[in-house]
Amino acid sequence: MSLPLHDRCGAVHVHSVQSDGSATIPEIIQTAQAAELDFLILTDHARRQRQDVHWQGWHEELLVIVGAEVETTDPAHVVVLGTKDAASLRGMSTAECLSEIKARGGYSFVAHPRGKKMIHLDVPGWTAWDNPDYTGIEFWSYMHDWIEEFKWRRLWRFYRKPHREITGPHPEVLAAWDRVAMRRRVSGIAGLDAHAKPLVGAWFEFFPYQMLFGTTLTHVLVEDFSGDDDADVRRILEALAVGRCYVGYHVLGDPTGFDFRARTASGESQMGEEVKLAESLVLCVSLPAAGEIRLVACGEAAAEARGTQAEFRPTRPGPHRIEVRSNSRPWIFSNYIYVTDERAAGCA
Repeated sequence: MSLPLHDRCGAVHVHSVQSDGSATIPEIIQTAQAAELDFLILTDHARRQRQDVHWQGWHEELLVIVGAEVETTDPAHVVVLGTKDAASLRGMSTAECLSEIKARGGYSFVAHPRGKKMIHLDVPGWTAWDNPDYTGIEFWSYMHDWIEEFKWRRLWRFYRKPHREITGPHPEVLAAWDRVAMRRRVSGIAGLDAHAKPLVGAWFEFFPYQMLFGTTLTHVLVEDFSGDDDADVRRILEALAVGRCYVGYHVLGDPTGFDFRARTASGESQMGEEVKLAESLVLCVSLPAAGEIRLVACGEAAAEARGTQAEFRPTRPGPHRIEVRSNSRPWIFSNYIYVTDERAAGCA
């Protein structure tokens, strides 16, 4: 019998003064603890020969995981987890980098795939969608969502009320994620790309860590923590890698308790797992508060419902995921349940 899974919430893609963030790692840890996060994933740019791996592990009730962000020569940006020598990946092409991470037993996630170019900012977008080696996609990057429609003439409004400018994952990124999922398993996470840069000297802080730690967070479903640093880090990373996780926009309400699973006459399957298409198959959704629920199958809106619960009956094989909106604003995005059928063609 499998052990029960617990919903643990964390912040992914966070920078410190070790690269281009504004706070020390102890300061960020303290802020994450105050935000009552369960885990924190640091991803400083891999510019040094060593990552600060000694910070990895339990800090009271917070599990810290030390990863890195690597820029390839193509260029592209990759969040690297589960390997300690990320600096040695510098100078590689995207294909070489992803292949090497996989060979080391690590995990790679596409960072802010849309990219952005403007004054003082030139972040490349992702083009290697057909590469088979990356683990997953940072399909909702908070800072890049905010900056997508940024206008200098409205700087004060964008700064004072940033949440009004958040529109959710870009449709092109979701479509790309869906296309990849039609070919192979690929997980999805949220990233903050948190830097908390000071503005106008030190008078203003640009998106402080404490604010960002209440926005787009990633929830993983894991067995109860053991208290062992290495074992619990593996629990988190494995859940992220297989897609046993979902993303929630906490500004609209705590999504903890969201549940998306498949039920058949023979049992249940979680996000990130396969289930055979059958007459008894039902995809079940449960929310902690009422929302507008959409089932996306093979990249297309397949069904909708409103409320705190919904049941959908798949009609064809392929990747199925859930989007939830609260008052028409993006709130929760699940990972896939992969519906399979050897007798029928998959997504056309």
